[in-house]
Amino acid sequence: MKEEIRVGLIGANKVGLSHANGIAIAGNGIKLTAVSDIVRERAETLAKPSNAAVYTDYLEMLKKEKMDVVIVATPHSLHCEQALNVVNQGFNLLLEKPVATNIEDAYKIAEACKKNNVKVSISHVHRFRQELQSAKKCILEGRLGNPYLVMDFFGITGGTHIPSWVYEKELSGGGVLMYGAIHDFDWTSWLLNSRVKEVYCETIPSEIGHGTEKAAICTLYFENGVIDSLTAGNTDYMMINKTRSMDIYGTDAMLRVTTGESFYYNGHDTVYEEKTIKDNPFQKQIQEFAAAIREDRSPWITMADGLHSLAVCLACYEASATKKIIPLNKFLNTTSKN
Repeated sequence: MKEEIRVGLIGANKVGLSHANGIAIAGNGIKLTAVSDIVRERAETLAKPSNAAVYTDYLEMLKKEKMDVVIVATPHSLHCEQALNVVNQGFNLLLEKPVATNIEDAYKIAEACKKNNVKVSISHVHRFRQELQSAKKCILEGRLGNPYLVMDFFGITGGTHIPSWVYEKELSGGGVLMYGAIHDFDWTSWLLNSRVKEVYCETIPSEIGHGTEKAAICTLYFENGVIDSLTAGNTDYMMINKTRSMDIYGTDAMLRVTTGESFYYNGHDTVYEEKTIKDNPFQKQIQEFAAAIREDRSPWITMADGLHSLAVCLACYEASATKKIIPLNKFLNTTSKN
């Protein structure tokens, strides 16, 4: 078994910090080895606790460092070029969501991972949350019965409180759906054990930046017959109490997941709630990837999962533009095994 798992990190801004914090407490021989960011001070801040090497050119890092996995945590438009350089040099890849800003680039990354025989996972990190794990266990045990309806709602802080590139469609690929709701698309599909078949969506444009949305209402039709209504929005001001909750209704019970807070179950004659006490999904994510390397297996969250959640986003944008229901197979190559 490989004793040490050496991790390289490209991107030392907001989400890069979350990855670094998760690595710092992961233990089990997992160590941050190198950090690259175009702003040297950011890279130095993340690298200092583990005495990691610092770079402002990620290509130099890839050339000089011995690493078992490289995390790409940069603006979405950079994912394709950086991910291709990572995997073409034989490094295993943990790629922030979305895979890319368009499906063509996403499939380029998928094919390169296959060609180079490297392990790849997409950072749909919320799946590792305690309350979502409880929801999955409940569904697997059959206590929900047959699910038929999902009601998903979140309000998050936007404006100047998140990176400005998020509001530039050329850099981000989209607004609150691509930056936030893409996680919901992933975890709902995982919980229901079903892919989205088609979507309808209405969006409200953001006054900041160019071409992104600050709010959306989406209807997702799953292959197993479940209908999901998702409402997403962000604000220009700081929200003290962010709202992020999801209800799943089944024939025998309903459950509610409040992100970072709790899991709630209401059955025929049983009601209970589990509070989330202490949880770091980034810690669990890197531990799982390290285990995949050591056990020589595919990581739990796959490229196919990332392609699916990206396709849902893109279908939502087309539905909003055309006022039509859009099938996912317009974007997703259903024959792909990546």
